[in-house]
Parts: sequence; structure tokens; C-alpha cells
Amino acid sequence: MSRHLIVLAALFLASTPLAAAAQTPPPTAPATAGVEVTEADREGFRDGLKAAGAGETFDLVRKHFPEDYAAFETDLIRYAKSGGANALEAQNRTFTFMRGIRDRVLPNAKRAPDADLIAYGEAQLRLMTEVKPVYPRMCYEYVEYGGLTQDTATNIPREFLPKLNAHNALQFEIAVKGQKQPVTRDPVSEADLQKAVEIFGQKGGDLAWIKAVSSGQPRSPNDGERCAAAIIWIQAILSLPDDQAARLLAM
Repeated sequence: MSRHLIVLAALFLASTPLAAAAQTPPPTAPATAGVEVTEADREGFRDGLKAAGAGETFDLVRKHFPEDYAAFETDLIRYAKSGGANALEAQNRTFTFMRGIRDRVLPNAKRAPDADLIAYGEAQLRLMTEVKPVYPRMCYEYVEYGGLTQDTATNIPREFLPKLNAHNALQFEIAVKGQKQPVTRDPVSEADLQKAVEIFGQKGGDLAWIKAVSSGQPRSPNDGERCAAAIIWIQAILSLPDDQAARLLAM
């Protein structure tokens, strides 16, 4: 197994959470047709993922989407063995793949039973609170964008990777429940939103942030203020009765 292949996995996939999304098209890649991929290659590639702190997340993807993962793994191994060493291309292939996985997981997660969806919201709140002092962008993007942008995901502090892996594992877990026991919910009502906004204000939330998020306009506060507002918003939702909280978390 090539050391280059292990390093490729470690460098390019270290910070690839389930919420990642590609933003730019990849440059031209070297020809990979006919490049052999051995079991030793695959083992080495997975060792590189584990060394980079992303092994648990990719293990989950491999378990729940085996054919998709195998194609992705084969693609990157062939790319590396063909002499590919372009970080942008490797990152974009990875983020595009993980965005597709996320898009398939989230609908089932949002159909999970109320208690499970609320437990996931509580876990996300804990993660946001823990990351706030160190990396507030990661905190508010969960709420403002529904997931992390590529730039944010790529620069996650390494010490948060285990927590992120655990959060990804929980998302897969509730998605499985949502697939097996799908809940059909009423759409979020104006009354649901009004009550959440009322509690948000009572908790000291920045109503200008709410207005900016709902309008899609650029947010003016700094990262720490945006994170603080996002945390209060999730707290407000979780303060509601379970049925209302679940509807809002499933938006």
C-alpha cells in the first residue's frame, strides 16, 4: 500500500463531516481508467481516514451506503495511484460525495419519532455550545445554513472531530428510525414560529438575527454573536411542547 495514498486520505479527508457541501467544480483529473485497486489499497486508505480522525463517519457511510462508498473509495484510490495530488480536486470529490449522502440521510432523520428528533436537537445544541468558544462558525452554520459550508468543514479544529463523528453517528441512528417508523407531521404553522420567536426574545435572543436569517440577507453580527443567537434559537425550540419542537426541528 502506497504511503502516498495514506497521506492523501489523511490530508484531504480529515475534516469531512456529514454536513459538508461542495462549492467549486474540480479541475481536470489524471486518467484513471484501468487502474487496479487492491484490498491492500482499500485497507491503507481506511487506515488513513482513521488516522485523520474521519474513520468513524466513513465507517457509517460504508455501512449504510456500501455501494456508494465503494465507488467513492475506488475513485479516490485510482486518482491517487494515477499521480493525482491536487488538494482542490480531492476535497471537491469528497465534499460532493458527502453532500449526496447527507441529502439522502436528512429526509429520514426529519421523519423520526418526536422523542428521537428532539434528542438529536439536544445533542446538536450541546455540540454548538461546546464549539462556540473555539470555532463559532461551526456553531451558527448548523442553524443558518442547515449544515456546514466547505470552508468551515475543512478547518474544523482536530479536537472536535470525535464529537463531530459522534454527532454524525446519532444522525444516522435517528435516520434509520425515521425510515422504519416514519412520522407524518403537519407543516410548521405561523403559531409555531410565533411562539418560538417569543421565547427566543424572552431568552435575550437578537431579533435582528431572526429577521436576517428569515430574509436570507447577510448577517451583520460577528461569528460569536451569530453563534450565541443560534444557540438561543435552538433552546427556544426545545422549550416548546414536543409536537411543536419536532415540527420546527424537521423544517
